[in-house]
Amino acid sequence: MRPIALAVSTAVILMLAPAASAGATDLPSHRVPGGRPSSAAVRPAPQAPSDRFFTLGASLAGGAVVTGHVYDFDGSPIDGAPVAWSVATGGTYESGSTSAGPDGVYTFSGLPAAAGTGELLASSPAQPWSIGRFDATWPDPGQTTFDFRPGVITTSITRGGPWAGWSDVWAYVYGSDAISSVAGMSTISGTSPTVTGDTWAMPGTYADGAVYFWMDEGIEFTTSAAVAGGARSGQTISVDQSLAQRVMVTQPYWASGKPGSVVKIRHEGFPGAWTLDYVGFSDSPAAPTVRTLGSLITTGTSTFTKTVTIPTRAPAGYFYYLEAQHREGPLAVDAPFQVCTLNASKNSVRKGGEIKLRGVVPTEGHLGPDPGQRKWVTVYKRTRYVSGPPKAWDPTRSGWTEVARIQTDRFGKYSRYLKPSRTTWYVVRYPADDWYWRAYTSVLKVRVY
Repeated sequence: MRPIALAVSTAVILMLAPAASAGATDLPSHRVPGGRPSSAAVRPAPQAPSDRFFTLGASLAGGAVVTGHVYDFDGSPIDGAPVAWSVATGGTYESGSTSAGPDGVYTFSGLPAAAGTGELLASSPAQPWSIGRFDATWPDPGQTTFDFRPGVITTSITRGGPWAGWSDVWAYVYGSDAISSVAGMSTISGTSPTVTGDTWAMPGTYADGAVYFWMDEGIEFTTSAAVAGGARSGQTISVDQSLAQRVMVTQPYWASGKPGSVVKIRHEGFPGAWTLDYVGFSDSPAAPTVRTLGSLITTGTSTFTKTVTIPTRAPAGYFYYLEAQHREGPLAVDAPFQVCTLNASKNSVRKGGEIKLRGVVPTEGHLGPDPGQRKWVTVYKRTRYVSGPPKAWDPTRSGWTEVARIQTDRFGKYSRYLKPSRTTWYVVRYPADDWYWRAYTSVLKVRVY
């Protein structure tokens, strides 16, 4: 698995590129009618957030200067090209970003030293590619120059398998040059049975990479492509989606629930003898911690499952990503889980007593302090034991009774006072939007005595 910081910086750059914006629900799901949400864009595999992020102009602990140019394929400078840096230091990552000027020049000052731990990525503001280097070195104090000019590798992708309805994929390649490791990241678009496009990459020699069809489906490949700036490689990359690796949450049924939920991840298409390392992280900007969730060695069976637990402090109203990383290779695929809550002011109440149900559900547009859209949620109840949420979108067919419809606030929060007449099991259903699929909360029991 490549260093996480590279992925972090890549995510920072790609968010600035026109082709990289998309909703978080852009993945196939056996819970979604038609196999996927309505949004047509494709989001690449999500990337874990860094522990620390420094914006340009922040006070940094260092005196290094890193500068250089960003050029297009034809050698012309790219005005406004986003550039990001990251350094692993003191058990965390420091990072920042800027944009190149009209002459293609970018400069970072006040960086900590990097002894084989530095990462730099540049992106085109007009084309869907990012290129960069990692395992880089620069002194503190001192000035180091790194220029960027991409070459391309012809890439052929054959459509196939159960999730073949994509129109865009993301291709990542990894290699090395004389001074560091190098990488390239591109989007390739098409709707034909075989799609051919370009993977853009830093000059260097490439050994492997991965193509992501969805955030939860990708495939590794090996290559021996040599890339020169402003030139097309003599080697090509070819992948077949029908041989791809896939992960998905199959328990709880709706891939949603409370912090602390026990989750089963189903795997398909993984070869034998791979070591998979699992990490988890929230896309809440207030919860950047990456947690390790164990590992396993694949046996080559057509399907298998891995059980993990969502952290008890996972923020409600966000995705929690469960990422399977190939330890010996570049592939990292993510099974998203929607964290939502249903709580009661009292879990045990005298008959005739009042409780307050409250919770949080994910809602489009809410990120950190930014409010999102209000949505209507529905509270259902049963007075007989039930182990989990309904598996039908109309739960009244399986013994549930509608109690109330509640409009959330713009942060996904809802509440309602109720007076249960007997011991009751409650659940809340919430609709889909352009960021999240429709789902249920976990079930809550309120004892009446």
